Amino acid sequence: MKRVADLSIRAKSGLLDKFEEATRALKATKQQIETEYAKWLPDFQAAKKSYNEAVQKEGGDYKNLAQKRAKLVKQIEAEQQRLVPVKQKSDQIKPVSLKRDAAIGSLKKAYEAYSRERQERCATLESESSGRLLVRISESSNVDEFRNRLSSLKKGSYVRDAEIDLICTKTTPEAFVRAIVRHGVFEKPESLEELAKTVGIEKQRMFTLSEFLKNEYPVEKLLALEHKALRRIVPRLNTRSPTTRSSPSIASRSDRSVRQCSFLP
Repeated sequence: MKRVADLSIRAKSGLLDKFEEATRALKATKQQIETEYAKWLPDFQAAKKSYNEAVQKEGGDYKNLAQKRAKLVKQIEAEQQRLVPVKQKSDQIKPVSLKRDAAIGSLKKAYEAYSRERQERCATLESESSGRLLVRISESSNVDEFRNRLSSLKKGSYVRDAEIDLICTKTTPEAFVRAIVRHGVFEKPESLEELAKTVGIEKQRMFTLSEFLKNEYPVEKLLALEHKALRRIVPRLNTRSPTTRSSPSIASRSDRSVRQCSFLP
């Protein structure tokens, strides 16, 4: 019994020692927490004061601000969704542009081949007529077609005809269209400034024309200048007679002579 009592006393003494040690550790931890809290509290009070002032300034409370925030978050999400198809289209700009450039290049090559073929047919027709027919191809220049189309588009812009002439003679439809599109769609003024310098007109006048075209026409209409401002080919048929070197009227010849020219569309 005595041994059991001694063990109980030692166990109780050990527990008391552990309890006192835990109490001291707890007091030390509590002191650290109180110290940290004392450091944090002024910052919290200042932030709380700023928050309350902001709420009062907005004329509402936390609930109203939370509702406004939720509304703004939904608007942001809606805008992000709206940008998805826009980004998809923007990602296609480069490959579509490359395909378009290739198609325009093929069109120009086909046009040149067509022009050569018509000239060859005219020569053949002259040869087969034994000199009685004189067939010539009359071609307008790219500048003429460019000027005609651009002059039609610029009506109402107050850009002078002399300025249009400078644009059409000093640059190409391709360079003009790309500068206008880069400025109007991508808001890049550098290309337009360089174009104004190249053709020799005031920068502001070029910007005036660009803004007018952007506001009045869809971009597809402007891009069409690049492939529609091609030379026009017009066949002209004169006749020869034994006594007259040439006659400009085809009405004096037979219907057969006119039909021989029908293969020149």
